[in-house]
Amino acid sequence: MQINVPMPFAMTRLLRWFVLLLALVSLTGCATSLYRPVWTAPDAANIALGRSAVAVLVPSESERRLSEDAFVQYLQPALDMTALHMAAGQASTVPASVDATRSEAKRLGFQSLVVAEVVETYEREVFRPRFGVFVGSGYHYGLWGRFPFGYPDYPYGETVRRSVIEVSLFSLTNNELLWSGKAELFATDSFVDSVEPLADALIKDLVARGIVR
Repeated sequence: MQINVPMPFAMTRLLRWFVLLLALVSLTGCATSLYRPVWTAPDAANIALGRSAVAVLVPSESERRLSEDAFVQYLQPALDMTALHMAAGQASTVPASVDATRSEAKRLGFQSLVVAEVVETYEREVFRPRFGVFVGSGYHYGLWGRFPFGYPDYPYGETVRRSVIEVSLFSLTNNELLWSGKAELFATDSFVDSVEPLADALIKDLVARGIVR
């Protein structure tokens, strides 16, 4: 014989609110782009990209080559993409500016160019809450009084480094900026670690705007 024990009304309401909160968070995450803000040329969807190159402007030549290869790995299925250092060969060096990069890519016969560069790095102090967990029956005397099962504690400060990375898409045939966006990520020791989220968000945004089909 099976006996169904009804769930208390308060617990049922709490469970429903929790499921609703998870759904809202999931929807918000899907609709939010990594790039904020984003600028797009009015005629961007009408311009053919053709053969594309990708350039990463970082001080280290080895870091640049690894990052460009990673971009190609993630963008190649959707774009006819080549790393700029591969096209330039052994003579490739880190370009001094975005304009120099555009001139180099155009000289090598590319019709479009993706450029990524770190435009700002800063540190921020953030405060995180503490919560001491007490397992067992009875009460625990924390810094803030007498609490069952757990107690709040003083928050602690932590310094985090953030990087603002700008990614731009140029049409070299029309000499025009088609798309540009800035993304803010946790600063890492290697730019390669940032390539996957940057490339993934880039291709999704370009497809959504009709620039890539």
